[in-house]
Amino acid sequence: WEEQKQNTVLIVLILEVVVMVLLYLSKVEKQKEKEKKQKEDMESDYPKIVGQMTLLLGAGMTIPQAWSRIAFQYKGKRQLELVEERPAFEEMVYINRRMQEGESEREALSHMEQRIPLLSYRRLVHIVLNNKSKGGDV
Repeated sequence: WEEQKQNTVLIVLILEVVVMVLLYLSKVEKQKEKEKKQKEDMESDYPKIVGQMTLLLGAGMTIPQAWSRIAFQYKGKRQLELVEERPAFEEMVYINRRMQEGESEREALSHMEQRIPLLSYRRLVHIVLNNKSKGGDV
């Protein structure tokens, strides 16, 4: 007669590894969902931003003034908790702050182009930068 060897330590170790892998996969999936939602939010905000820019430019503002105005209005609404956090507008606030701290519009917008992977925003930045390079009122 022999006493059976118990492999509980090995079983617990294997279960811990499985749990760690599952937690990691869960974290990766949550990050992907967050990025997907952020991308969808940015895509839905694009027409609002372009519409506001068009309206303000039509009213005689320059692009930096219009940009600043949109960022300022959004920031005020966020502080009063009238709107939820919107990634595209948050990016506008961030870029506006950089411009107010002395960075040129070209540098700040180029930075935005690198930070936002969406083609529509890259086009917007290119339009603004082309306008500036051709001598437009920016």
